Amino acid sequence: MAAVVAAYVVTLLCVRGGPVQRLVIELWILIPFWISVLTRAFGWLVLLSNRGILNDRLEALGLLSEPLTMVRNEFGVVVGMTHFLIPFAVFPLASAMRNLDERVLVAARGMGASRARAFWQVFVPMTLPGIRGAALAVFVFALGFFVTRALPPKEAPPVVLRADAVFLPDHPAEILRHCRL
Repeated sequence: MAAVVAAYVVTLLCVRGGPVQRLVIELWILIPFWISVLTRAFGWLVLLSNRGILNDRLEALGLLSEPLTMVRNEFGVVVGMTHFLIPFAVFPLASAMRNLDERVLVAARGMGASRARAFWQVFVPMTLPGIRGAALAVFVFALGFFVTRALPPKEAPPVVLRADAVFLPDHPAEILRHCRL
């Protein structure tokens, strides 16, 4: 759900924005496809771990006395999955929003609807097919995360790095302790 809501906002900014804003947002959406999932997971680990960048900055500003636990819990999983799933939700939403006839919104405003009312009662209902498509795509990919974890192989094949090592350590340097050949 978080991925669909975030993707709706991002897509709305992209579709309604100017050419430069649209280009920046489209690059922001496409660049994750060029980066491996493992690299993105390490990036979130560096940002969110107990001794990560975010906790260090918050402690330096005096906003925290001890680090927040943002990995190895539901928050870390939601952040990582949302980041992974947003691009898959943007595509059906963008298709629905780009095919929307602007004259309908202008007519709603001409009939006395405020911007907020025109958005919630005209724009959002007209983009429901895109919302449904985005929700379905996100659901299918998210289900894959859980099915993969729930159905381990009977005999684990030799791997270079265990997948759970990405999410376990508090500090990126500790990942080396979890490496197995």
